[in-house]
Amino acid sequence: GMKTINMRGFNSTSPDRVVQFIDGMDNQAPALNFPVSNLVGMSELDLEGVEVIYGAASALYGANAFNGVISMKSKSPFEFPGGSVRLVAGERDYKQGMARWAQVVNNDFAYKINLSYMKASEWVSHNRYSTLQLDAANLGYDEADLTEPDAKNFKMSGSVHYRPTENLEVSYQANYGTGSTV
Repeated sequence: GMKTINMRGFNSTSPDRVVQFIDGMDNQAPALNFPVSNLVGMSELDLEGVEVIYGAASALYGANAFNGVISMKSKSPFEFPGGSVRLVAGERDYKQGMARWAQVVNNDFAYKINLSYMKASEWVSHNRYSTLQLDAANLGYDEADLTEPDAKNFKMSGSVHYRPTENLEVSYQANYGTGSTV
């Protein structure tokens, strides 16, 4: 459910010190104080490009950019109007659906709407003992008794874009995302 990129240091699979920007806005969870990958980010259908600045970038982007910066840019409805849909299925009951609609109203105004939903079943251990030795972590409880094995993610966004001049585009965007994962 969460795609992560680790650019510097391999002592963790969590990119706590990588700053993620989406259209110039920090994608860090306010209460958690680290980026939550694309769990609440933009839909993959709306991605125009990604710039990766690896290594320490704290001087330019702040103290959390110790491991680098990932800057994602979404598609402008002026440049990419129309609709697109993507459906994906796979193992572990994986299902994902995305939709994007963008329309130019006139030369000055345009809008876009994005919806995305993903559901999958996480792998769950059902054995309490390993074959070679006692597995103390699973002794007494099955993993299925302690966690919810379903991973779900729903996100939507909408934005209104205004072009007062040929070289200036102003946008107002609202995002919503929710999900659960082990």
